[in-house]
Amino acid sequence: VYWCTIGILYASLKQFSEAFDNFMKGVQIDAQMGELWFNLGIIYEHCKQTGEAYQAYQKAISTGGDFPEAAQRKNLIETGETGREAIPNLKHPPFYIQDSLQPNKNYQFKEKIQKILEA
Repeated sequence: VYWCTIGILYASLKQFSEAFDNFMKGVQIDAQMGELWFNLGIIYEHCKQTGEAYQAYQKAISTGGDFPEAAQRKNLIETGETGREAIPNLKHPPFYIQDSLQPNKNYQFKEKIQKILEA
C-alpha cells in the first residue's frame, strides 16, 4: 500500500518516472496487488508505451480483483483507439487496520485514571 500511495503522489505531480519506480517497488513486494499493475498500465500509457501498458492491464486483471477499467484499456489498445479519451484515474488499494492495532476493549481506562487521581 505504501509504494502505491507514493507512486500516486508522484503521478499527481506529473513525475511519472518516480511514480513508475514506486509502483515497480510495490509489485516486487506484492505482485498480486492489482492496483499496482493497473497504475503501471496508466503510467505506461502516459509515456506512449502501449505494449507494456497492455501487459500491465492483463496482470491487473489476472490478480482476480475488480478492474473493469483495465479490460476497457486493453480493448482500446487492441483496437488502436488509445489517446483519444481521458486516461482514468489511478487506483489506491484498500487499507485495513490490522487487528493488532485495534483498541483493547478490555482495557480499564477509567479505573487506571481513578487510581492515578487517588494517588
